[in-house]
Amino acid sequence: MPIINKVDPSSASGAPLFIVGCGRSGTTLLRLMLNMHPDICIPEESHVIYQIARLRSFGLWPAAGSPDFSDYFLKYVESSKFMDNWELPPNALRKRVMESGKTDFGSLLESMYEEFRVKEGKPLWGDKTPMHVQYMWIVRYFFPTARFIHIIRDARDVAQSVAAKSWGPRHISHAGYYWKWLVLSGMINGRMMGSKNYYEVRFEDLVSNPESTLRAITAFAGLKYSNMLLKYHEGSAAFDYAAKGNEGSKRLQQVLDPKRIYLWRESMPPSQIKSVDRQAGAVLRLLGYESNDSSRRQASELEKLRHLMTENELLKLDQQATAYQGGKFATQIGMHWQRLSQARCFVTGNWFGWAKAGIRWQRTVARLLG
Repeated sequence: MPIINKVDPSSASGAPLFIVGCGRSGTTLLRLMLNMHPDICIPEESHVIYQIARLRSFGLWPAAGSPDFSDYFLKYVESSKFMDNWELPPNALRKRVMESGKTDFGSLLESMYEEFRVKEGKPLWGDKTPMHVQYMWIVRYFFPTARFIHIIRDARDVAQSVAAKSWGPRHISHAGYYWKWLVLSGMINGRMMGSKNYYEVRFEDLVSNPESTLRAITAFAGLKYSNMLLKYHEGSAAFDYAAKGNEGSKRLQQVLDPKRIYLWRESMPPSQIKSVDRQAGAVLRLLGYESNDSSRRQASELEKLRHLMTENELLKLDQQATAYQGGKFATQIGMHWQRLSQARCFVTGNWFGWAKAGIRWQRTVARLLG
């Protein structure tokens, strides 16, 4: 099942755009490209939405409607090291929130993005926080018209890159497991939402056929294509990113190099290739990538995943993965149980159960926040 998108640009005008994906898959490259468009600005990743969602799931964030909810939000944003990269004018967000008088989580989030949009002087805003790939239903709860671009890169290139970073899994096998979890999360969450709100793009296509790939992406986002997107390396966002000493920033100030795809074929030891294939081979094949793991287990897993991605199964999943509606204590216990259930189902290959538990957790947390 290679990536097949049916672009439906209807009602896309004004819809917020979220770039998601496993880390080291090209999310920053795509952000810099789209940031060159005259109509949209996409800041560096914020991490605000999913981090607050996690805090709420553990009872470490005030309930929706609490009088101190907006104050909690403002203090959190103002103290965030990630939000420092947005370089918002001092107290500008606080002033906007106070003037609006709106204290619900969705309005607070929108105020944050709107303040950045005003600073940049563009009509539309977007977001690039890769980890949102796990929390797309929470994002959609607060931004019902949101459109998601899920960028996917070969697991072996990602694993090789992630294993070398301080923030990710250190062992190559764990990195393959990490890729599989995040990519499947995005695929299942997104394909349930449908082609109007979700679009998959391969990093390899973006690098080897940039213009045609970007034309399809802008059509999905409801934007008119601009050749400026291919000049991302000349933009101020690329220079700002490099000035902060971010990883890979030198490459992002250069033109696209097709040699940067499938690096694993030349640099990855056979033992590591085998290790990643063992973890992620079925998903690689599902997406149309090559994989040398032809074991019976992988074949069985691939068949189950293909079945899960059918329209009937996704509809059933949508109907069953409902938010938990119990009392305060029962809901808290239920959320933690869903997380444990999700991990158990992932290990045992129960893909419907895994997806159901994860989406139900998201919908419960979104309800508690909203």
